[in-house]
Amino acid sequence: MADDRKRQRHGNASTMPNQENPINSVPSIQESSTSRVSYFALGLTLKDIPSPTPCSYCGASTQKELLDYEVKTDSLVIAASPAPGYGCTECGGKMFAPKVFLKLLEGAAKEARKAGEAHLIKYLQKEIALHKSVVSLANDSAS
Repeated sequence: MADDRKRQRHGNASTMPNQENPINSVPSIQESSTSRVSYFALGLTLKDIPSPTPCSYCGASTQKELLDYEVKTDSLVIAASPAPGYGCTECGGKMFAPKVFLKLLEGAAKEARKAGEAHLIKYLQKEIALHKSVVSLANDSAS
């Protein structure tokens, strides 16, 4: 019962719900006559990510999970095959390791370029630059 409430409250999101950033939302893919759908795969497994750390939202324990990832515009849906990430055992928050999230952004940008989605490409390029600095900082602190 509690699990059903968590799923209902948090849905199938790659990050915490209620974030305004459209790249973080993962609604179910609903193909319409106006939307094209493009899929890509990272080819990663749960073994490819570090051991779980406490939830960055509530501090509870997390577990490795395969998570959906989707970027959606009015005319295009870009979806990745399930990618390795983490799910909180308490609040239901979903998150990716920084390197995996960067690869997801890069994969989505590649698909957006193929589709000629200029606005989305520009947005994704900004996100990629931001997350490259996050990955770089994480690498520096690990050294």
